[in-house]
Amino acid sequence: MPCLRIEAMSETAVQHRFAFVPAPEALPALDGEHAHVWSASLTPDTDQRAHIEACVPPAERQAVVGWKSTKRRHEYICTRGLLRHLLGRYLGEPPQAIALARTPFGKPTLVSEDSRIQFSVSHSHGCALFAFARERPVGVDVEYMRRDVPIDAIARRFFAPAEAAHLAALPVNVKTRTFFEAWTQREACLKALGKPPHNGSIERVLSPRYATQTSEDGGMVVVRPAPAEGYIGALAMMGMQVVHCWRWA
Repeated sequence: MPCLRIEAMSETAVQHRFAFVPAPEALPALDGEHAHVWSASLTPDTDQRAHIEACVPPAERQAVVGWKSTKRRHEYICTRGLLRHLLGRYLGEPPQAIALARTPFGKPTLVSEDSRIQFSVSHSHGCALFAFARERPVGVDVEYMRRDVPIDAIARRFFAPAEAAHLAALPVNVKTRTFFEAWTQREACLKALGKPPHNGSIERVLSPRYATQTSEDGGMVVVRPAPAEGYIGALAMMGMQVVHCWRWA
């Protein structure tokens, strides 16, 4: 895959364009010109949690029984419930009627072959992002900016050599944010392309803060939704679309 070309946008412009707002009663049509991104907290109150998770089938609950972290189990099940509620809204079906499968690389997909809806899911440290488009691949990633991550070691393993060297030379006060921006952009692109996580096939230059990226052929676009303080998000799409960002309530 060719290196991604960077086209910097001002921080103010990007935050204004891709900030999350409450969803309207009537959503704009999810057509080929629009992408919808939702952010949600994975720590709802007890009643909300019961409502959200009621549509998650026993098989998916059973899949995480062995996880040691109760918090991780709750976040996973809550994410799956929210996904079904959102898909139900787009498909006009009850959340519990939504049948999901997984690709060989673990990405959830709709079982229904006649559906043209494409979607992507990511969650980190109590925050989830969901992206939806019609007939265009999308990928989304969100990460909480932890301070205890071995940034240089991860960059040497997964990033292109020039990218890792650039990151290593950055001052400490900007390295963490730059790393998570690069990581989320990378993962969102891989999801949109249908490649496995942490694949080494994407090679590019580190972006400036809050950047829009396009591939050399203009096919891949990466934009930055801003889900919450302390989190970094990235949305990758095939072809430029109108992006709406909403908060789940």
